[in-house]
Amino acid sequence: MRDVRGLPNEDVRKEIAESNISRYFVADMLGLSFSSFKILLAQPLSSSDHERVLTAIQEAKKATMVNA
Repeated sequence: MRDVRGLPNEDVRKEIAESNISRYFVADMLGLSFSSFKILLAQPLSSSDHERVLTAIQEAKKATMVNA
């Protein structure tokens, strides 16, 4: 696991790092390009954006488990 402490959106980054989902997949679920997703995570998220990203991660995990 990568060390994500001290980075913006630490919990979101940790959630992705500890799972077997791809950041590309999460970006796609949010309708973003990968570079836009990286920019999004590089800045503090509003509470609504934060919730939206966490929801997309959870949905990606569910989709990954179904396809496994």
